[in-house]
Amino acid sequence: MGLLERALEYKRRINEEGKETLIDRLDRKSEADIRTQSATSIQPTAEKINAIEIDEIESRNSELNNKQKDELENEKISEENEKREFLKEDIAAEDKSSALEDAIASLEDIVNLADERHNEDKNISMPDNNIPAADNLASERTEVENNLSNDKALETSNIESDIKDKLHDEIEEPDFNYYSMLYEIQKELINADTLDEIYSILIFSIMGQLGVSSVSIIIPSSDDKSKWVITDSYGIKISDSDINWRIDEGILKILNNEKNIIDLEDIKNEVSLRDDYYKFTSVDARLIKPLIENDLLIGAILIGEKISFEDFTSAEIEFLNELSQISSTKIELLAKQELVKSELIKLNAEREILSDIESFQGALLNTISIDELGKILQQNFYSLGIESYSIFMKDNLDGDYYPVQYDQKDNLGFRNSGFKIEKTNRLITFLMKKNASIMLEDFVKSVVVMDTFGNSRVANMDYFIACPFIIFGNLLGFVTIFKINSAVNISDIDVRIQKINRFLFPYLDNIYEADRSLNKYNDLTAGLHNKIKSEIQHACDLNISMSLMILTIKNYKVFYERFGASELEKLYNYIAEVLESKLNAGDFSAKIDRNRFLIVLPGKDKRYSIMLANLIKNDVVNKYSTSDFKLLITSLISVYPDDGADLFSILEVLE
Repeated sequence: MGLLERALEYKRRINEEGKETLIDRLDRKSEADIRTQSATSIQPTAEKINAIEIDEIESRNSELNNKQKDELENEKISEENEKREFLKEDIAAEDKSSALEDAIASLEDIVNLADERHNEDKNISMPDNNIPAADNLASERTEVENNLSNDKALETSNIESDIKDKLHDEIEEPDFNYYSMLYEIQKELINADTLDEIYSILIFSIMGQLGVSSVSIIIPSSDDKSKWVITDSYGIKISDSDINWRIDEGILKILNNEKNIIDLEDIKNEVSLRDDYYKFTSVDARLIKPLIENDLLIGAILIGEKISFEDFTSAEIEFLNELSQISSTKIELLAKQELVKSELIKLNAEREILSDIESFQGALLNTISIDELGKILQQNFYSLGIESYSIFMKDNLDGDYYPVQYDQKDNLGFRNSGFKIEKTNRLITFLMKKNASIMLEDFVKSVVVMDTFGNSRVANMDYFIACPFIIFGNLLGFVTIFKINSAVNISDIDVRIQKINRFLFPYLDNIYEADRSLNKYNDLTAGLHNKIKSEIQHACDLNISMSLMILTIKNYKVFYERFGASELEKLYNYIAEVLESKLNAGDFSAKIDRNRFLIVLPGKDKRYSIMLANLIKNDVVNKYSTSDFKLLITSLISVYPDDGADLFSILEVLE
């Protein structure tokens, strides 16, 4: 056993007894320095160890004891070579060599100190116990050598272990360690409750990990699935809010087909993709990463340039692939959940609407008078949040439209006004073409609305919403809404009114037809008079004539008794056909009694009216006269302003 081995063996026995040797005290600081230097000297890229260098390092210990040292070092070299077999790749030889040199230097200092003490103690007298001082020093030196030998082997093993652990970490860990970050991001994605949260997590995760200038998310538009739009972004300002891409053309088509990440730098010279390339770069896109679920493209991430102006590494691309795969599943799941939620909301809203409408319909069916009908309509429209409205219905005789119901306050003054909308009005033709509810924006600037309702009525309108009811191409009527409670959603009102119309107008048409005493607009008592007044005023403004003519079937009772009610009805229908064929634009007629027809001829004088009356009479008489029966029809004519300056003066002439 050599000197160092004996010193370390002695140190081990003393330490087992719980005591501390000189080596422990002197070597504590050296051990900390060696470990610190060893830990800080490891480099990410290691080099292979040259065993010759280790031999050269170990040979420096020859000054201690050549013969014993050689034996010890030969054994150590053999052990070191076996240990190096486990460290074949990339160990920093220079750093480890430095650590070993420091360790050996420390051991040499301790041995030299022991030699100096031995030399100094040679002249010291023997102590009282008769043990020579030199023997004590030799014994202590033996202990030191033994401890140094064991300490050196221990420190060498610790250094190698530290190097091996560090080297293993460096080899296993990639340059861009994204696994732990993906784990944290995945936890956030799992806890996200909305698509907006998902998009925010994606955007800030990519910007934070890759250090890019901007990130945007594009998805199919809710209105048109073939058109893709930006739904969320950070780091850019989009001046054109309508910017979009087509999934069936350009770069998105390539992305949809290949479903791989696209680097715009790779396709910037493609002439056919030039416009699409500039559109993507206009929103600061460099990479386009698809979001795929069940082999379907559900979205894409637009990633800007790196702030450091470096290129994207393979590890960063892999990070994007993993992140998009995780997020795609969550996006698809949330999309399905939101779709289910929206469907449930729609179904609940539909159920509430149907319940309200059923109650409304039941109340209408139980009405016993026209006054009660008006009150029910007013109550139900007000409960919907409609504060000003009017229900217009078509007059089956002249085809014009009259307000038959309106809000309780009558904000637009329809009551007893004789207001009507002619069938030739552009608003009527517009509603018939639309066949759907309309809401006119800036209606105060509309010439049609202004001409139809007048300045005073338009001034009392907050909205102009019209919901028509059309059946077999015939506009039976329409609801107009002029004022809505501010706490009510317009879209909710629109849905309810469209459903109400489906039973409201057929009901109103039937109830007025069943009781003609209620059907004032069809009875032509007030409505017809107001219409004639309007024509008289128009003729006065233009300084032209207007003729009124009454045709009377004198022997209609004899005709009824001889031919029956069905033939009499055919006679009335034929007269209506003749009138329609003979009258010009602007002329109109009405059946005002069982056997009398009133014809209004704006702009026509008396001579023209007489000629027209003879043509109509001859046509009808020739059709229904036989050898034993001759139909008798007479005519009376009055002219404005020759026969009177107002309606009642002209009608008095006809009577």
